[in-house]
Order: sequence, then structure tokens, then C-alpha cells
Amino acid sequence: MLLKNIFKKSFFGYFCILIGLLFVLDGSIPIDSLRSLQVLRSLFGEQKQDSTAPAINKNKPLDETVQPKKFSFTPDEITQLEKLVSRQRRLEFKQPVRVGLKDKKELERKIMADYEKETVKKEMPKIKKALVKFGLIPPELDINKFIVALLTEQIAGFYDPETKELYLIKNQEATENVQLLDFFDEQADISWTQLAAIHELTHALQDQNFNLLTLPIDNAENDDLALATRAVVEGEANFIMFDYLFKKLGQDINLWADISMITQSNPIDKTTLMNEAPLYIREGLLFPYLQGLVFIHKIKAAEGWEKVNNLYTDLPASTEQVLHPEKYLPGKRDNPTKITLPDFSSTLADRWEFVLKNVMGELNTGILFRQFLPQLQTNRLAEGWDGDQFTVWEHQTDKTTLLLWFTTWDSLKDAQEFASGYTKIIKKKYPESVELENSEWLNIKEPASVRVWATQNNFIFIEKKDADVLIIESVPADLLANLREKTWADIKKEEMKNPSPRKSLEGSQADESNR
Repeated sequence: MLLKNIFKKSFFGYFCILIGLLFVLDGSIPIDSLRSLQVLRSLFGEQKQDSTAPAINKNKPLDETVQPKKFSFTPDEITQLEKLVSRQRRLEFKQPVRVGLKDKKELERKIMADYEKETVKKEMPKIKKALVKFGLIPPELDINKFIVALLTEQIAGFYDPETKELYLIKNQEATENVQLLDFFDEQADISWTQLAAIHELTHALQDQNFNLLTLPIDNAENDDLALATRAVVEGEANFIMFDYLFKKLGQDINLWADISMITQSNPIDKTTLMNEAPLYIREGLLFPYLQGLVFIHKIKAAEGWEKVNNLYTDLPASTEQVLHPEKYLPGKRDNPTKITLPDFSSTLADRWEFVLKNVMGELNTGILFRQFLPQLQTNRLAEGWDGDQFTVWEHQTDKTTLLLWFTTWDSLKDAQEFASGYTKIIKKKYPESVELENSEWLNIKEPASVRVWATQNNFIFIEKKDADVLIIESVPADLLANLREKTWADIKKEEMKNPSPRKSLEGSQADESNR
């Protein structure tokens, strides 16, 4: 929820390596070198390998696309890297990519200038109110200050689809992690900056063929769709980077049956801001790179690069489809249900001010459960998600925030598990609340499907009907019945088709011959 707004500009950049063996993340994440080296060594031969991974062969001749590591990023050397990425991805660059090699301070200044220009900074107070209401961030967090610090903690480069320029930090400035750089130098014969360049050149290649600016990354009311779209773009760039790195190590990522184990390590340095970040920010930022990598690997393994090309005109519609690629693939595709809440302004506008509405999706619903109930098998409580929408309003006088969240599920069992799990969250969020023994005062025909808690001034309400669950938090007694009745009477549900890109205003569309 709302991560696309918090890190809108970072969609295509602020590259930082860290993925188990070197995750890639827009923003900035340092690396716990010892942990990363352990992961690398366990993957490539010093410990027992995963059964799905082909054995490393250090004597295997490298693929012709693998170039030497010594790059100073002259025009000729950039051209070599472009050819390498083009061959790996089976797409052609339509024009050379403009690349700037800058020092870290220069990139930091550009990133901060971009952030200051973004309207998201003005939207941040509303975003924070929603995140605090869900319990995803603490109310005392200075989110603007934290985001600025996080973006500049460690930077390696980024691609800007508006200016069509790629920016990289000089290799010696990319990281202070000498151990990891030594590993790349000695074992993989590759430089840090070269890996960053491969990832970001992949973004340039995507942009020239599929026009990244036409993708629904800025959908104002569906962050779940935006995250799914980011997973396609960042997952593919990670795949190309890993494909290159594995070839340098005598492996072939295409022969692995399962690469999810790459994404399951946690090499984040305990002293970094990313380690201090709320779970929502940390997992939401990692998702496009880690789960996106697994998603692209699955799609390519099933149907090749042609199907990956088609992703840009038939995007995954939800994080559910990225988390469970079989729900995207033909034959078992599970499109989400689009939920449209009623207009509550006639009920609320005289005393309440609208803040925002958005979609949580399976990813963020799961993060919410892990935030409050880490001891439970919380991923299961979010599985079976089929659609949702929430809205947040603020009382004009006492600044109380009201949350109304409507979810629908694949089955009655999924809905019941979610509702039961959420009651545990309520007890964590509102420890002073008292559950009422009955709800007869609401005149509900099936009171057994309803649970109500009273706080000092308001009520918390959960109702399950078939596979639907309605949650209303911090609602005054005189509004609860009206909000409930209007929601059930006027809620709209329809199948959400997998989205296509917006029509380009600049005419930079994908070449049909590449599809």
C-alpha cells in the first residue's frame, strides 16, 4: 500500500546490490559481507548445494556473451555491455544509451532534487495517516526524513526513463564492502559497477522496446497493481544480471528448477537504515526485486522470452499473481476481483475529511499479519485473497482516523481464516477495547457473523458474509449502521482483467517483431 508513492522515482533506479548473493534494490541497502559470502559459497560449491542447482563447473568455458570485468565505461565499453545485455535478453537496443559516471555526492544531489520535485512529498501526510491507521508504521516516524536518509544511504546508480539517461557511481565508490568486492574480483572476475550497469542497461532496453512510462506504476488507487508491475520490470533486470553472474561462475540459471532459495537469505547489515525500517517498507521494497526475479524465472521457464515480452501488454493484475506465478499462467489464471466502494461523502463529509483509498493486495495483507502476529503462519492467512479496497477518513475536529476495508476471498474457508486472524490483530492494535457480547442494537439479521469491540469513544466492527469480509475501525456509534448498510447495498465487484499499458503520448511502443 502506497509504496509506489513513497518511492515513486525509484521505480527504475537507485540501484543497490544485495540479493542473497547480491540483492538489487532501488533505494539503498548495504551488505552484511560475511553473511553474503556464506550464501555465495553455499550456492557455488563450498557447502552442500541445493538439489535443484546444477553443480558448478569452474573449468567450463564461458559463454561468448560474458565479457571481461575491466570496464572504465568508455563509449566502446558501454557498447560492449549493450551488446551483451541485448544478446542475453534477445532484444535490440533502438539507440545507444546515454551513460554518466558520477561520484556518489553528485548522484545523491540528483536523487534529492528529484525527490523534492515529486508531488509525493506533499502527499506524505495523508500516506502516513493511512499507514499508521493500519499499524504498518509507528506514529512517531518522521517518514519524510527517513525516506530521504534511506535513499541516500548507499547508491550505485539508476536509469531515468524520462531523460533516457543511465547514471552510475564510480566503481571504487559503489560500496565499502571490500570482502564482497574481493569475492567478485577473485571468484567471478567481475566488477561491482559492471553488475549495476547490466541491471540498469536492462531497464534502458525495456524502455526502448516497451516504453516504461506507459506502465501502470502510478495508478493512484491500486498500489497492488503498481507493485506487480514493478516486479515485472525489476525482476527481469535482476534475471539478466544473475544470468550474467552465473555464467561467470560456470552456472546456468536457466537450468535451475527453483531459484526461490536465492531470495530467502537475509544479508541486511544490522547497523543500516534498511534493518531499522518498518516491515512494510523493508518487504515492500524488496518484493519487486526478489519475488520479481522468481516470477520472471518461472514465466521464462514455462514459455520463453516471447512470454516475457508479452508481460508488457498483459501485465500481472495483482501481487497474488506474482507470488503464485501459476495464477498468472494460462489455464490456471486467477484474475482478482475489482472492488469499488460506495461514495461515503453523503454520510461522512459534514464531519469527516477524505484522506485516500487504495488496495492492499495479498502482499501487504500478509505483511500486516506478519507485523502483528509473527508467531503464526501468517502467509496462509493472506492466501486466498481475491480482491479488496479500503478508504480512510479523518475527523475534522478530533483528528480520529476511520478505516473501512472490504475484502473478498476465493472461498468461505479463506474468508473465515482472514476474519479470525484479523480479530487477533484488533486485540494488538486496540488493547483497551472490549468485545461486546451481542450486536442486536445494529439490527443485523445474522448476528453470528458479526463481532464488535468498543473503545473509549468508538467501535471496531467485523462482519463476514459468505466469502466477503467488512472491517470498520474507529467508527462512532451513530455512523456504524449507516456505513455498514451502504457498503453492503452499494458495493461493486467485477473481474479485473490483466491490464495493458497506457497509450503512449510519444509513440515509443514496443516493436511487434519482438513479441
